Parts: sequence; structure tokens; C-alpha cells
Amino acid sequence: MAPDAINGNGQTPLERVPTGIPGLDTVLRGGFLKAGIYIVRGEPGTGKTIFGNQFSFNHVAAGHCRLSSS
Repeated sequence: MAPDAINGNGQTPLERVPTGIPGLDTVLRGGFLKAGIYIVRGEPGTGKTIFGNQFSFNHVAAGHCRLSSS
């Protein structure tokens, strides 16, 4: 998306980073906001690590970098 693109409301849309997970990207309207900070939390066994690995794999496969901590 071009940084100076303007949507139908005359506003510049926020740049997003797709997760590579089609249903989640739809719910998030294209992905996470770029430069956002997110905490993924939940009970043991709810899929946090699987989600993080899947998101990271798709991000790196698209040619981007990854940094994570736990």
C-alpha cells in the first residue's frame, strides 16, 4: 500500500502487517497495525505458540525479519 494513499473518507489508511492466516486477517481488516505492540496471552494449550510460529513463518516467508521473546 502506498504511504500517501487515501481511502474513501479522505483519511490515510493505517499500514498493516498480514498474519498470513486468512480468517484472522479478515477479522483484523488486513492484519496487525504496523509498529504496534501486541501481547498474546491465554491459558496453557490454547495455541499461543502455534499462532506465534505460524505468524512468524508467514512473515519471514514474505521476506521480512522476525524477533520474538518468551
